[in-house]
Amino acid sequence: MKADFRNATQMFKGGVYNSYLSKGESKYYYISASNVGYYLDIKTTGNTDTRCSLYDTDNNLIRLDDDSGEGLNCSIYILVSPGIYFIKVDGYNELEAGSYSLNIELEDL
Repeated sequence: MKADFRNATQMFKGGVYNSYLSKGESKYYYISASNVGYYLDIKTTGNTDTRCSLYDTDNNLIRLDDDSGEGLNCSIYILVSPGIYFIKVDGYNELEAGSYSLNIELEDL
C-alpha cells in the first residue's frame, strides 16, 4: 500500500517538530531540497519506538529505518538530489504510542 502524503506537514531546514503518535497512527511530512549536494538528516528523539520512511515524489520508498538513532529512535542520513522528499513516521508496531520529536537538517557537502 502506498503512503498518503496529501496532508503532509511541510518541514524546514533546522526544524524540530514535536508530535504524538496514537496506536496504529502514521504522521507525514515533506521537505524541499533546492540545491545539489545536500545531505538530508532525519531523526527522532524521545521514548517512543519510532520508524522513519523516506519517499520520493512518485511514492517510491528510498530508505526505511527503525532503530539507527539513539535508543529506539529512527535516523536517516542520505545524500539527496534537488526535489521534494516525503517522510513517514510511525510506531515500530501497531501498539506503539507516545510523544516524539522529529529533527530535520539539510547539510551542505
